[in-house]
Amino acid sequence: MKIARALLCPSLLGTLTGALPAAAQGCSNKNIRMVVAFPTGASYLLAILVSERLRKSLGQTAVPDFQ
Repeated sequence: MKIARALLCPSLLGTLTGALPAAAQGCSNKNIRMVVAFPTGASYLLAILVSERLRKSLGQTAVPDFQ
């Protein structure tokens, strides 16, 4: 059991430190444009709700584009 733990710890540490540079990248400052296929019904409501959540969580403009 001690041998397995001794082998697991370095591999876990390597995995976690490899993901740190990817987590440090920021989002772009461009507007987020969500293309929605149907401008009525449930897809309309869902697009508006998701865009509001994106605005709050990312701090960027998210606009649903109905086509």
